[in-house]
Amino acid sequence: MLNYIHNNVEPRMIIFLMVSIVLLTLTGSFMYVFKKPLKSYQQNHRMLELLQDEVTRGVPIDVEIAKVGQEIASLNRELHGSGPKLPVNQMIAYVIGKLDLIAGRHAVQLVSVKPDKSTRVFMFEEIPFHIEITGSYFSLFDWLHEVENELGPMIVKQFDIEAMQQEGVRRMKLVVVSYRAGEDE
Repeated sequence: MLNYIHNNVEPRMIIFLMVSIVLLTLTGSFMYVFKKPLKSYQQNHRMLELLQDEVTRGVPIDVEIAKVGQEIASLNRELHGSGPKLPVNQMIAYVIGKLDLIAGRHAVQLVSVKPDKSTRVFMFEEIPFHIEITGSYFSLFDWLHEVENELGPMIVKQFDIEAMQQEGVRRMKLVVVSYRAGEDE
């Protein structure tokens, strides 16, 4: 058999086949034996470098704790709002007062605010306000942005903007819903 191969196959072809077999064996062994441990080693080496960098940077643990505490306080303000915890009727008066105060800051006229009946949604109490305001488009936008920041968590459920007879003045009718943690929370 070897004699037949030796006589009928060119020496270059035999060398090519042997080199191919060696390369395929090396490639296969790399793919199935060495690739996963090598990748794991590289990840572990990167992690070690990150940890060593963290140790050399030396951020004190109390600074990290303070930073996490500030993040928790910020998330708590987003969830529960920054306003005082008042009964529903006092909260409605508080919200109307804040809406009027914010309207004065942005040259917006607060035409009407009508609170609606509060309802329970999951663990929150939902209090809708039907609001009508007038002013320039950008003043209305700035007013709404500040209302959401100061009286949050609030969501605009519905709105309608229409042009008025005066140039540049718009009327916005919107339903804003204020959320607060339920009484049993």
